Amino acid sequence: MKEYHSDKLRNVCLSGHTSSGKTSLVEALLYSTKIIDRLGRVDDGNTASDYDNEEISRRISINATLIPIEFKDCKINFIDLPGYRDFISEIKGSIRVSETMIVLMDATSGVEVGTEFAREYSDEYGLPRVFFINKMDKERANFAKVVSEIKDELGIRTLLLTLPIGQEKDFKGVIDLVRMKFVKEESGKQQMEPIPDELMGDAEAAHAELVETAAEGNDELTMKYLDGQALTSEEIIEGLKQGFMGKRFCPVFCGSAAIVQGVFPLLNFLVQCAPSPVERSPWKARKPGSEEYVDIKCDESLPTSAFVYKTVSDPYMGKLSYIRVISGSIKSDSSIYNVNKNKNEKTTHVYMIRAKKPENVHQLQAGDIGALVKLEFTTTNDSLCDSANPLEFEPTVLPSRTCHMAISVPSKSDEEKIGLAMHKLTEQDETLNIHRDPEIKQTIVSGMGDMHLDVAISRLKSMANVTINLIDPRVPYRETITKTHSDVYRHKKQTGGRGQFGEVWLRLEPMQDQEFEFLWEVVGGNIPTKYKPSVEKGVIEAMENGVIAGYKVVNVRVACFDGKYHSVDSSDMAFKIAASMGFKNVFKEARPIILEPIFKLKVTVPENYMGDVMGDLSGKRGKILGNTSKGKKITIEALVPQVEIFSYSRDLRSMTQGRGVFSMEFSHYEPTPPNLQEKIIEEAKQRKEEES
Repeated sequence: MKEYHSDKLRNVCLSGHTSSGKTSLVEALLYSTKIIDRLGRVDDGNTASDYDNEEISRRISINATLIPIEFKDCKINFIDLPGYRDFISEIKGSIRVSETMIVLMDATSGVEVGTEFAREYSDEYGLPRVFFINKMDKERANFAKVVSEIKDELGIRTLLLTLPIGQEKDFKGVIDLVRMKFVKEESGKQQMEPIPDELMGDAEAAHAELVETAAEGNDELTMKYLDGQALTSEEIIEGLKQGFMGKRFCPVFCGSAAIVQGVFPLLNFLVQCAPSPVERSPWKARKPGSEEYVDIKCDESLPTSAFVYKTVSDPYMGKLSYIRVISGSIKSDSSIYNVNKNKNEKTTHVYMIRAKKPENVHQLQAGDIGALVKLEFTTTNDSLCDSANPLEFEPTVLPSRTCHMAISVPSKSDEEKIGLAMHKLTEQDETLNIHRDPEIKQTIVSGMGDMHLDVAISRLKSMANVTINLIDPRVPYRETITKTHSDVYRHKKQTGGRGQFGEVWLRLEPMQDQEFEFLWEVVGGNIPTKYKPSVEKGVIEAMENGVIAGYKVVNVRVACFDGKYHSVDSSDMAFKIAASMGFKNVFKEARPIILEPIFKLKVTVPENYMGDVMGDLSGKRGKILGNTSKGKKITIEALVPQVEIFSYSRDLRSMTQGRGVFSMEFSHYEPTPPNLQEKIIEEAKQRKEEES
């Protein structure tokens, strides 16, 4: 592929609901531009875009796949995005490096949850969007209905750029309303024919609206239009470009990716009207150590700067760092500075990547997207630049992880095998976190949803070649007391020769403002002060493993107020044992209870699901704190016990058809209901017996 300058680049992401046809449209684009000579199908697992084993077996897109295409002296970097929101890091990172979004819609389904999320993503990053109504050849396809839904349900001003000729089994092609021709595509070639007479009236009415909208592009065109003068083709294109870049309307195209119809009018529009990187808003960056942001324009003459939006571990090439060049250029066999890691990296090779196929190129110009191989220190969200002009770009903001499960493996040796595989997985997916929790003694995997974790574990199994299952994590309960109690404990052991002796009087008091406080109230030298650290250490060790169920003890004030010692047999160890055993004895008599972790949930759903969601939260022992509305969506805040929300990602998706999203954060601990407390204690006893 030849080198392209910034003004000849277009970066376009394809978003939409799962199965709306994003991957199939990419396949049609490749076929129409002669890059492939045979169409692949998602069901057959042979598309260029979905090449990962997990994608092939599940028949869904999981990775954001880069697909560059050359058309009319331009290079269009298409990025095929996953439909599932679980893969949000792939989605948002790729949208951030794009200038235009194509929203795919199924002509048989209309507005779906993925359509709504695509609209939100494009709003978040300020991208102008194009709608492509796909599957016009399928049964129940209804172009007019889908266009109406875009207007009514999404509140978007649409502008038709193509009209279908027939639909369902009678779909034959599209009318290009810019060129006013019937465009029929056969064997990857477009044929221009006159518009059928019976459709000419509809086409002329839609073309008139198109011209009127184009005239709104700037004042000169508006005046010319109002004066009754005809706009030239070039003026129409320029007016459409200005209106599209200003997000004053959303162009609507239609077609069928499966039979390659409607592709060329879309390509023409992207080349003629979609913004190049030069025409997008500057990127914001700051000098290291400074809080002041500066604008970085897409300019090949400026010092080099680039942003790493994605990392992939390739079995053949090693680590691939996908980059968007912001300014300047990045060349092969050169050096570049990683601002975040304060390290220089060697750019041995610069690649243009098409799906899984790399092509070595001399350099990437400002605005282009490509990959660098085997960077030693660089990870996702890092900023690369000229060392003489360091710039740092903000990382892509992602929602918090909402799904947490424990990894179960058959043996200790299997657990050790998955260590390296876990590192590779988390390196290429920043929303995935795998760590060992020492408190509950489990390896926890955290991600964006059950589908996300399912894919991660499937990859982990393949990489480590071990059996892995996901189970609910243990809950990190706490133990505490509800009344003050005191008692004495004497540790005395005689084994022939020097023995062990230590006697402590301990008082335990419940407290709220802090987890633990130790008081030394011994007077008169009944216990020498030198044994104070040993007594405190014995108490702390006893608190770590709890008394009634083995959970950490909190919110307790412990006072040692008296005791006895022996001049020969007393020792640090003796007093440590006495304090530990004494604490346990007193704790049991101080009316102990179990505390459970409570999380604060913020659940955002369309208003028509509000009642179901609030009822479900109440059924999970949740306490509703209140709700706020924004547009047609409601955000509900609630406090819910952690044990009730391990499956909430799945539950919410089922209740809201995938339209609900939520975040959660730890809030506090509070007493567990008595009936559940008995169950927790019994489960702890059983687990202890099994482990022993």
